[in-house]
Amino acid sequence: INPQQRISPEALRITGLRPSDIAGAPSFASIAKTIVEMTQDRILIGHNVRFDLTFLRRAFRELGYHFHRKRICTLRLAKERWPDWPSHRLGVLAKRLNLPREMGHRALSDAETTLALYRVLTRQAEPVEEESLKHSNLPPALSPAQFDNLPEKTGVYFFFNRAKELIYVGKSKEIRKRVVGHFNSDIHSEKSRRMKAEIAYIRYEITGSELVALLLESDLIKTLQPRYNRAQRNTRYRYGLLETMTAGGYASVAVETLKKGDNPLVAFSNRREAARFLNGLAARFELCQKMLGLEKGKGPCFHYHLKRCRGACLGTEDPEEYNLRLREALSRFSYQEGTVLIWGKGRFSGEKSVVLVENGVYRGFGFLPQKAMKYALSTVRKAIIPREENQDIRRIINAYLNGPHRDKVVRL
Repeated sequence: INPQQRISPEALRITGLRPSDIAGAPSFASIAKTIVEMTQDRILIGHNVRFDLTFLRRAFRELGYHFHRKRICTLRLAKERWPDWPSHRLGVLAKRLNLPREMGHRALSDAETTLALYRVLTRQAEPVEEESLKHSNLPPALSPAQFDNLPEKTGVYFFFNRAKELIYVGKSKEIRKRVVGHFNSDIHSEKSRRMKAEIAYIRYEITGSELVALLLESDLIKTLQPRYNRAQRNTRYRYGLLETMTAGGYASVAVETLKKGDNPLVAFSNRREAARFLNGLAARFELCQKMLGLEKGKGPCFHYHLKRCRGACLGTEDPEEYNLRLREALSRFSYQEGTVLIWGKGRFSGEKSVVLVENGVYRGFGFLPQKAMKYALSTVRKAIIPREENQDIRRIINAYLNGPHRDKVVRL
């Protein structure tokens, strides 16, 4: 597959590839439909399969498609089967078990070796659950009781060291499951290993609402400055969506580097984030990926093949109808003006969460009885916990409104 971007020298060295090897290869967008059909109702098997699946999901997400498949990890199975072996790398296992391996770190060769390894493993062991976690994987300073008490609920969690200093803030729709991810034995990041070694206490705050969890996490990271949230402390927004018009009369938006005086519809820290946002609009409103600058080249866009684009890329859809749909999409998923209440799930039964945007400015969130959805704005306002607005908050709310959610959005 041609990644349509420069490949680092290190990646070329590891794989043995040359730029000329992929120059004529197809782009991911051109074969995405084939991958969807090929893997439908199938199980993906890989050695450290979560690592590989991350790249697949990211590539599909940039096309506006949610890719989810069941998976089995031969690395996890091998560690369960041979816990005393010093290494469980695919090349080492292939040599030790006399498995076929023509060329390491090349896709077809690694896939064939993984298949052979899986056949050996399944003669002796049953597949294990991907998210299983034994107490032996816990940080050395953390008591098993603290871990066992973590809820499978939506909210924010906090990691503290032995001195009870806050070192990390995170959020999740399932707190316990997300914390498991921090403790799994196959984490590779040096930063993650250092953090795990320091964790001595865990606290959490249930929010019920995923949006409230996102907003609270962002606010606390900027306010409390946890050491291991360094990348999220001060995000710079260099790119934004600016309205434009195509030669064929189709209204569109372009991702541009922001200059002083620009007033973008939405701001982003990088182009990848902007592409995800636009793909969300395209998927929900059947907008054309080419008209949004998400795809290039001749012929129809990827969504047209999936019957999610009405043909603007071919010039077959009436520009006026397309333009109305685009403007509706942008108005629904942006809160630059007006007052918006976003009612969501509460912390317990009979309660609702509410996020308030008033006169185009985020005011904060709060919790009220379910019947409060009928209250006047003046009453709802009294329950709001005041919070500061910034570009991060605007991005979170706009992205949330753009994605699939069950919250009730009331525009006043």
